[in-house]
Amino acid sequence: MSLFRQQRFMEAIDICRAVQAEDPEERRAWGIMVYALRIIGRNNEARAVLETQLARHPEDPYALYNLTLLDPVTPQHPRFAQAQRALSRTTVEQNRLFVHFALALMYEAGNDHARAFAAWRDGNACFERYLVRSGRAFDRRRHAAEIDSIIEHSDAGFFDARGDCAMKEECPPV
Repeated sequence: MSLFRQQRFMEAIDICRAVQAEDPEERRAWGIMVYALRIIGRNNEARAVLETQLARHPEDPYALYNLTLLDPVTPQHPRFAQAQRALSRTTVEQNRLFVHFALALMYEAGNDHARAFAAWRDGNACFERYLVRSGRAFDRRRHAAEIDSIIEHSDAGFFDARGDCAMKEECPPV
């Protein structure tokens, strides 16, 4: 992900393609590649990768969600049944949250806002359980300590040392 922080998306894509050439089943590589392709606006390529992934693994939660982001479909579309099967067959919270979010997008596309809201709520509940189990749930004290640290280290000297990045006088505040 450091390539992402450096905005070296093409390098990330090339690395992912090389990994996939050696191991077509390497799911993390195609997930990163899809994310990078979407960031740089190459949605048709991202779509092709996702369709290939779904052809191999028809109930892949991440592929269902990301393809639905690119191509929203209604509950009448076959992808909706794929998502429902995926939801019924997985107990992994991280997978379930992506399926719930895919279903929410499909309900929204079909203007069924009550079911969309319920699917968003269920997905967020899965996400919360996942964060709690992984030890990454929101901790008010830890968050406050992080903010205090930012304030402490972002004094006048910090900004003076980065003069080139500072806002110029001619830029009026919003």
